[in-house]
Amino acid sequence: MGELIKKLFTSGRPDAGKKVLSLASRHFTAVSSIHRTIGWEYLKKNKRAMALASLEKAIELKKEGFSPMAIQFYEYLMDSLVGAYLADGTGGLDRRYLELRKRYPHKMSEQTLNRLGYYLIYQKLTEPAIQLLKLNVKYFPRSANAYDSLGEAYMTAGKKRLAILNYERSVKLDPKNENAVKALKKLKSK
Repeated sequence: MGELIKKLFTSGRPDAGKKVLSLASRHFTAVSSIHRTIGWEYLKKNKRAMALASLEKAIELKKEGFSPMAIQFYEYLMDSLVGAYLADGTGGLDRRYLELRKRYPHKMSEQTLNRLGYYLIYQKLTEPAIQLLKLNVKYFPRSANAYDSLGEAYMTAGKKRLAILNYERSVKLDPKNENAVKALKKLKSK
């Protein structure tokens, strides 16, 4: 059902997508993926309160229904972190990250935050991506990759000066980071 809804929204048929979303949310109240899809669509439309309510319902429904090894685990992390950001801004995001790190210490790594940040960039949700990747830099300040990713998020958001600063920090930490070197050349040539 979630895939059908995504297809309708992305194939230029948002009215049909809205109808299916509406029906699904009323008739499949115990399916976390439906609430997750609804939440992300609301988030893309900047309807934060509605997105938060849907993500919270998705989290509640799947909280204990998966293994930390499953792909749903990363969906749970993403929904939890984005929900905390929507509810309480960067402070809520930080607190939720620390809670998750305490509960899943081996899963809440730099790579996990990076992966989740790129997912947000891919979804064209650059502001939440920037906040998540800033959190990554905060907790992994010696990671060239964390700064590189934050630089990319800023570049995607059109924040050239901040992109340059983060790419420069990445190169300082790892002079062999070819991606950051290329990005800096591109940014500085404009």
